[in-house]
Amino acid sequence: MRSSSLALVLCALAGGAAWAPGLCPGKLVNPVCAWSMASPRSPSVLCFAKKKGGSRGKGKGKGKGGNKKSGFEWARNFELMPFESSEKRSLAEALCSTYESRTGKPIHPAVADASDVPKALWNAPIACMIVGPPPVPASQPETAEEDVEVPAADSGLSGGEASAAPEYVYTYCNVAALEAHELKSADYDELMGKPAVLPGKWGGDKKYDGSYAKKLSPPGVMIEGASRWPLEAMKVVDGKLKMETLGIAYAFSSWSLEDGTICEPGGVRHAKPMSADEVAAAVEAQASEVRRLKDAGLGNKDPEVMEAVEELLRLKALLEETQATA
Repeated sequence: MRSSSLALVLCALAGGAAWAPGLCPGKLVNPVCAWSMASPRSPSVLCFAKKKGGSRGKGKGKGKGGNKKSGFEWARNFELMPFESSEKRSLAEALCSTYESRTGKPIHPAVADASDVPKALWNAPIACMIVGPPPVPASQPETAEEDVEVPAADSGLSGGEASAAPEYVYTYCNVAALEAHELKSADYDELMGKPAVLPGKWGGDKKYDGSYAKKLSPPGVMIEGASRWPLEAMKVVDGKLKMETLGIAYAFSSWSLEDGTICEPGGVRHAKPMSADEVAAAVEAQASEVRRLKDAGLGNKDPEVMEAVEELLRLKALLEETQATA
């Protein structure tokens, strides 16, 4: 019996039909059935295949109530960050490379060794902007003239009067430049493509200016000591390399408000610096305070006198520095 059972096992493993002696004489028996009959004490094992899609109730609920979007819908709602679009990445790379070619140094240490230059410039603590001609819109398919709807220009004028298209607009800016315009990084579209108060055309023979000053569009915001230079890139025209002017690039690390507060990227604020006359007046006032303390009977070793003298020395040093830079 043991050998018969072994033969049945081998046949079952082979997957074919086999003779089962002593079980079904003269007939071909499926080896699986033969093994079951030969081992009546062995429990039967039943295997059930799981139906695809789960139970009927779950399948219906998932199909109707799911929030999964189609690929086309996802692509339509997808929005690139400014440092992710190919156009803005090219502008950022051109800004960094041309600045280094003009000055011999990187625009900022945070960008110098960055593996992703456009992303590093986007977050760098230095305001960078590009002003140039408005981008040429993509060509539209031909449409019958009577079907074309011309949108009214957003000129702010009454009576539907339209203004001419701006000659120069902001074509690039990073987070620090948005902050200088009192905007957040999410407000990028509120500045891009808008008419620029900064010049978009270069004049003169110089290719770099490191002491530029100009008021920005927010009331009272002023940039001083800014760098600017023409932004150029090589372009193939009729099979020949040609230098194309993309606009004027600007970079500045601080700006001032109407009350004299000095601002830096990241929300840094400094009080308005005193003029030479204001520092001189402070020196006289502090010297009078030192004399008053001594007239009251305090000596040079008293804490009050020591603190007053220390402040007097600080103001005198500040006066010398202010007069030297005036």
